[in-house]
Amino acid sequence: MKINLSLFKISSSIISLLVMVDIFTFTLVSNAVENKKVTADCRTIPDVADNSTVKISPVDDEPSSGVIISKKGNIYTVLTVAHGVKSQDILDYNPLKIQSRYDEYNVIAGQLLDEGVKSLDLAIIRFESSKNYIPIIFGSSQQTQKWDKVTILGYPITSTNRTGQPQIYPLETTLIEINANRGKGYDMSYAGNGWEGMSGGAIINDCGRLLGIHGRGDSLGTIKNEESNEEMSLRGPFAAGIPIDYFVNLLPLPNLKISEIAINIKPNFNSLVSEDVQKSFIDLGLSELESNNLGSAISYFTQAIQKDSKNHLAYSYRGLSYSLIGDKQQAIKDYSRAIELNSNLSNARYNRGLILSRDLKQYDEALRDFEELIKRNPRDADALFERGNIYFQKGNKQQALNDYTTAIRLNKQLGDAFYNRGIIYHQKKKNEQALEDLRRARDIFASQENLKKFGRANDAIMDIQGGVKK
Repeated sequence: MKINLSLFKISSSIISLLVMVDIFTFTLVSNAVENKKVTADCRTIPDVADNSTVKISPVDDEPSSGVIISKKGNIYTVLTVAHGVKSQDILDYNPLKIQSRYDEYNVIAGQLLDEGVKSLDLAIIRFESSKNYIPIIFGSSQQTQKWDKVTILGYPITSTNRTGQPQIYPLETTLIEINANRGKGYDMSYAGNGWEGMSGGAIINDCGRLLGIHGRGDSLGTIKNEESNEEMSLRGPFAAGIPIDYFVNLLPLPNLKISEIAINIKPNFNSLVSEDVQKSFIDLGLSELESNNLGSAISYFTQAIQKDSKNHLAYSYRGLSYSLIGDKQQAIKDYSRAIELNSNLSNARYNRGLILSRDLKQYDEALRDFEELIKRNPRDADALFERGNIYFQKGNKQQALNDYTTAIRLNKQLGDAFYNRGIIYHQKKKNEQALEDLRRARDIFASQENLKKFGRANDAIMDIQGGVKK
């Protein structure tokens, strides 16, 4: 997904947030990402556990764990251990199930990486879902050292919560060795216990960055699960994982490019950072934002803010990034800080108003944003259109009609304004004017190759024509 960096407004090419007036109701159309908790610079362990970690269940073998590393449309890619899945499972697809904390999916494709010269005990598998999970951000195992604290995330075989859903366990441990040379890529050794079923789980640092994939441990016997009273195998005193750098070095793979994963390796900074370096954080963030690597973009913009707490552009761009991952509250905070630092940031004000009106339903606050935009630029057709939507929601259809008319005069390609005005005309029993606007909207949507909006406009025309004939 490409983002128009020249505007930095949340438009239909980024998130479908256009308000459309239905024949009988005013309906909000939104494909926005669900709200996910992501902190300013790091992801919390519960966040990575809930939104990036999955359970993998072969048809005739013990389950294992995996971590979501990429999203492309509704297709998610999961990285796991090869010994947790079988080639037959991947070839047959359906027998292999992927289970998040909330839902279960069939595997639709996959690839084993445990053969060839660079043989690693890894596999990638894919599933399709309309839900919004957050791919993990890659760190670098090369930037770890002995005695670093890390956490393993995975699903022990017999662990469930009180509702019967699989229970994710976070296991904190300490790195012992990075180049253990155990074969199949298991060169990361660490202390602590691991349970069966957690193979394939993510090894993360305290910032939620992916450092490796957990996969091996020594069995010491069994213990009982406190909730289910069932026995589970205990592993230790040492376990092993595959450094994530090994996987990155294999890229690109079929249907997985390196640009499709979020990589953030936090550099070592000198005590003084030049303005050019600060600017480079913005440039790097914009590059990640344009490539839809939102986690990395947020990290770069955060680094720019850490070096210059009054960098209004960094706050504005980070607000956009947060909005795109669904963290609307954090987006509002960043937009507000950007506007506080520079009141002329029209795009930050526009985006804040959009979230306030569309997502949070705080119409009075949103109205102030759009009125300020119109005051500063009376020819802002987008702001006029959005103010018209708010007036409609507040029951002032005549004012909404006036704003739509002004927006159309300023931008005759604003199909949504034609559509919404046409619906209001229909509700006012002015069907001739309604049909004229709806036909114009249909033509615009056709030229934009927007089949969904084209169909909606065409249906409205047919409904009105059918009612007139009756």
